[in-house]
Amino acid sequence: MFYRDYAAGEIEAAAELVIENNISASDGVRHLLAYAGGADVTIAPFSGYHLSGSRDITRFSAERMIPAISS
Repeated sequence: MFYRDYAAGEIEAAAELVIENNISASDGVRHLLAYAGGADVTIAPFSGYHLSGSRDITRFSAERMIPAISS
C-alpha cells in the first residue's frame, strides 16, 4: 500500500519508528511518512464553523468547577 507512494527506504525508516513508538494504526504510519519526508502538508480551515454564544471561558476555571470544602 505504501510502496506505491513512498520509497522503500522511507518505509523502512517509518517501520523502525512504528516499532519504537508502539504505533499500531496505518494512520500513524501514514503520518510518519508524510512528515518525515518534509512534505508540505496543509490543513484546510473549517468552513462553516461558527462560534455560538459567549466566548468567555472563565466559567470553566477550576475554582468554579470544584466547589470549596467548608469546614
